[in-house]
Amino acid sequence: VGWHAVARHAVICISLGTGLLGAALLAVGLVLYLTTELAKDYFDYSLMGLGGLVFLVSLIGVLGSKRESACLLRTYSGALLLVLAALIFGGGLLISAGGDVVEAWMEEHWGDVVRDHFFDITPSDLQRVLSKHTLILITLVVLLVLVLAFDLLMVWVLQCSVSKYGRQYQVRYTLARALALTTTTTLALIR
Repeated sequence: VGWHAVARHAVICISLGTGLLGAALLAVGLVLYLTTELAKDYFDYSLMGLGGLVFLVSLIGVLGSKRESACLLRTYSGALLLVLAALIFGGGLLISAGGDVVEAWMEEHWGDVVRDHFFDITPSDLQRVLSKHTLILITLVVLLVLVLAFDLLMVWVLQCSVSKYGRQYQVRYTLARALALTTTTTLALIR
């Protein structure tokens, strides 16, 4: 099994997984919007928008790797690069700002940003919930960055392979069809 096949199947599997995640986010946002007043409109719209965007990017990844399209693979790798850069930049900002700056921002903007647009929760309740699950949240974010980085590496391997050797799976399929057609035609002429 070559790197081309490994990269192609890895990109398909990871894109299908993130596509399912995007569809789930879209469904949760839609259900929250239609059935409950728990979350405000902006939160529902942001969940639906994020879910739709993740689903669309995943669809581009699946189609790009399935069809071995250089354009779709470049688009998908660009989207992955943007997401990774945003995650790393945002995490770096939060770490460099420190807890005091984040707490000061939350105290200043809690009522007009969070409570009016997202949740009806107090800052102390949010702090208590986050402090209980800090290790889990950090682990999930690190795993997300690692999976996206691996996916980006596999997309680059697949792009290099497609640009160097061409579309291997579609060529093999075409050769197999041509061989089958030739064999069928030869057998028909012999009879």
